Amino acid sequence: MVAEIWDITGTEVERHLSYNEDYEVFYTQLKYTVNLQRKPLYYVINIVIPFILLIVVVLMVTSYTLSQKWETPCYIRQVNGVKLTDILF
Repeated sequence: MVAEIWDITGTEVERHLSYNEDYEVFYTQLKYTVNLQRKPLYYVINIVIPFILLIVVVLMVTSYTLSQKWETPCYIRQVNGVKLTDILF
């Protein structure tokens, strides 16, 4: 799975020899460095495509609800001689 998402751009190994005064021994310390770079396809699959799908779904739901809104009867309410539909539309 690591090979699908990441590219290894570089590796490095450092060796350090240290002395422990309490036990009077030398010990070796190894430091491994691995440079990774995320593949660009990861961004397309996990960020861009879901975002586009979400936009399409929102547009479909919005257009459906707007088309249904005009087909249902609208109840007109009058307050102080002013119709509510006159204020909204």
